[in-house]
Amino acid sequence: MNYHYLVATGLGVGKLPVMPGTFGSILGTLAFLLMPTDSFLIKMIILVIILIAGAFSSFKIENVTGNKDNQIIVIDEIAGVWLTLSIIPSGTWFPLAGLLLFRLFDIWKPYPIRKLERVKYGYGVMLDDILAGFYAGAVILILNMVI
Repeated sequence: MNYHYLVATGLGVGKLPVMPGTFGSILGTLAFLLMPTDSFLIKMIILVIILIAGAFSSFKIENVTGNKDNQIIVIDEIAGVWLTLSIIPSGTWFPLAGLLLFRLFDIWKPYPIRKLERVKYGYGVMLDDILAGFYAGAVILILNMVI
């Protein structure tokens, strides 16, 4: 196995026969929750690293498989849920709500998420999930202010 395969598939999670995107999101959630720091800056630095490595590796996997945004690529779900969890409050139910809302927006792809998929060189794979992650986080922040 090579570096790009391991990165793009979330250490192989993307090869699971059912719901690889959901399991990639769960992996991202667990990695986020196991971070030994609460520093927003460090979490954003990690997100940028995930985005750059994810876009490059996704592009390589797309070229090898011939499939744009191949189902085995889950690094985008990891990045998207990471963003959601970075911007919402910590607490008992927030991570679960973040995970569920992220998956909702990632699957539903409201405007303009689907348009971002067209961006080239692996960045479209990553950016649509980043926007889904932002939407999920924004909904939770708004609901948290209202309730």
